[in-house]
Amino acid sequence: LRAADQLGIAADWLAEVEASNLISTSRGQLRFKHPLVRSAIYQRATFLERQRGHLAMAALLTSDAEADRRAWHLMHAATGLDDELAELLASSADRAMARAGPASAIDRWQWSADFTTSSETRAARLLQAAEAALLAGRPQRTRQLLNDADPSSSSTELQGAMTALKGAVELRHGAPEAAYPLLLDAARTLADLQPTSALNSLVMAGEAAAFLGEPRRTSQVGALAERLRDGDASAGATMIDLLVGLGKLFEGNWADGSRILAGVVDETVAGGDYQRIFQSGRAAMYLGRLTDARDLYSRAVVHTRGAAAVGQLTPMLDRLAYIELLIGRLAD
Repeated sequence: LRAADQLGIAADWLAEVEASNLISTSRGQLRFKHPLVRSAIYQRATFLERQRGHLAMAALLTSDAEADRRAWHLMHAATGLDDELAELLASSADRAMARAGPASAIDRWQWSADFTTSSETRAARLLQAAEAALLAGRPQRTRQLLNDADPSSSSTELQGAMTALKGAVELRHGAPEAAYPLLLDAARTLADLQPTSALNSLVMAGEAAAFLGEPRRTSQVGALAERLRDGDASAGATMIDLLVGLGKLFEGNWADGSRILAGVVDETVAGGDYQRIFQSGRAAMYLGRLTDARDLYSRAVVHTRGAAAVGQLTPMLDRLAYIELLIGRLAD
């Protein structure tokens, strides 16, 4: 009603459309007789008619609580690249992620990229859309978004992040032998630029090496992790210890390897984010501390469900099931 008034449409339109039996009104809401009626009306309208409607709605949605709806209407009224609109859509994507909704953030990041003028920023937003898609368990969408991003016009840091995500997709939904070199390359590229991201890639490279069953690769990951100790990766000290400990273990140095891994398990049992908890389950499993491994994987599953990160949930459930099997909890 307020939008119609803003557009100068006479108030008796409501009586006319109610008489046609296309809509009904009750308890302060307007309802279409059928969703297809609404779609047919919208599709039959010209772009300029739809644009006027969207702009009228956007002008009324001014509160913070209505920011997502406002951005959506402005997007459908847009006629070209618009950095201000792209920023609104990026903020909407951030809010979707904060609400534990990676699935709903995918489109918002992609829409934001579509209206962005800078090729570097556009690629960064497509990368964020791809990361959300992987979290939501949509590997094909992740690959498509990465293909849409043009790495040639991107910074070295952004190229490294794209390579890391390609490796992560291969690890979770492809082939470990394809994932390993991608993740190692990303870790080397990001080592001086983003040590924490480099470490995350190394951790996944370590997983790929474990799947491939080649001790040499696990040792290689451990050696690279040692180099990160001198970088800005203090927050990832536990994960560095994990990789170094596994490297020593696979080199045959059981004494040092088991001592380092025991420290990783002890620290993570006391707390940590779900990714660290999940990765530390590997250390507990190699040490034969199956009860601790079960506890770590169970906590990782709970955290991941809470974040709606469906794409991360599958490997965690797989590891938890494996531990249940080793312990003898066959029903579980």
